Amino acid sequence: MSTTPSRPTLVIYHGDCPDGFGAAYAAWLALGESADYLSCKHGDPAPDVSGRQVYILDFSFAPAVLEQMRAQADSITLLDHHKTAQDQLSCLSCGPKFSLLFDLQKSGARLAWEHFHPGQTVPYLIARIEDRDLWNWKFDDSRELLAVLDTRGFDFEAWHALRLQADDPVARQALVEQGRALRRQFEGLVASAAKGAFELTLLGHKTLAVNAVSEFTSDLGNILALRTGSFAVVFKIDSPGFVKVSLRSLRSFDVSPIALRFGGGGHPQASAFRLPMSQFADFLAGTLE
Repeated sequence: MSTTPSRPTLVIYHGDCPDGFGAAYAAWLALGESADYLSCKHGDPAPDVSGRQVYILDFSFAPAVLEQMRAQADSITLLDHHKTAQDQLSCLSCGPKFSLLFDLQKSGARLAWEHFHPGQTVPYLIARIEDRDLWNWKFDDSRELLAVLDTRGFDFEAWHALRLQADDPVARQALVEQGRALRRQFEGLVASAAKGAFELTLLGHKTLAVNAVSEFTSDLGNILALRTGSFAVVFKIDSPGFVKVSLRSLRSFDVSPIALRFGGGGHPQASAFRLPMSQFADFLAGTLE
């Protein structure tokens, strides 16, 4: 992967992920047009970072790849909260121009906000993004506000406008009302998608799997995990030639070793990996090893 080094700073963030984009948004508020912003998915090649100040947010690369990037870049700061990444990168030593900052109790968006805006209150919307990403659901209005957020796409200006609305109590209530209607529609679509689940065996584990868009992954995976009593699989065609396989589980089942087995990673209850299409038939047949 290559980027045009038109700016001295490069922000790499977890692509197609609200938490990852929330982290990028926090960086954008601080860095603005002085930085380039690059979304990455696991399995993507690393960009050329020669002579650049690099931030890697809610994301990581393999140790060997990071060492190569370290040799190229002017500096690298990595902020992440994924258990598998922390374990894999524990072999690397930090230094003045190479920092690895992990906190498994916080979301990537919160970590980035606290890094780029130290001492400032975490925005209302960022706290709700974290609430979903960590699957805590401790705030009554998280689902409604995030239902609205999910209609905005990954656009910094759109997110900024929504963040300011969410910080204002009066404007926020209007968003909650809007989100309530969106949530009812969303939950109906998820329930309908769950009807398409089928039995699957993955590394000897019998589970349920379903083909669905990424917006449904966590809610749909949670519904199916409750049915299996352990974990569930939600998959979709990803970039050309690949299938993204997402795993969601109950607290009693750690899916991260399964994701690691296939070159992915994530959290104990939410992990993912990508498969080449050449292995898709084996995946469906339950013979993938």
